[in-house]
Amino acid sequence: MLQYMATGVPVCVSPVGMNVQISTMADVGFIAKTEDEWYDALKTLHDDPDLTRRQGKAGRCLVESAFTVDIISKQLGKIIKEAVWSYEV
Repeated sequence: MLQYMATGVPVCVSPVGMNVQISTMADVGFIAKTEDEWYDALKTLHDDPDLTRRQGKAGRCLVESAFTVDIISKQLGKIIKEAVWSYEV
C-alpha cells in the first residue's frame, strides 16, 4: 500500500494489517473485501480521473509526511531509547 502511495497511485487494498489504519489517515483509495467491492473500486477509479489524481496526490503527501525513512527511524530511535532507559539493572 505504502509503495503505491509513494508513487502517487491511489490504492485499492484488502482490510489486512495496517491497511485500514493507513486508509483512515487520508482519502488515498479504497478498502475492498469482496469481489464486488474490488470491481466497484477499480471501476470508480477508472471512470473518475479527477478522483484518481486527488487520491494519488493525497497518498503521496501522506507518505511524505508520515512514512519516510527519516520519520520512521526517528520514531524507532525514540522507542529504543525509551526501552533502554526504562530497563534498570
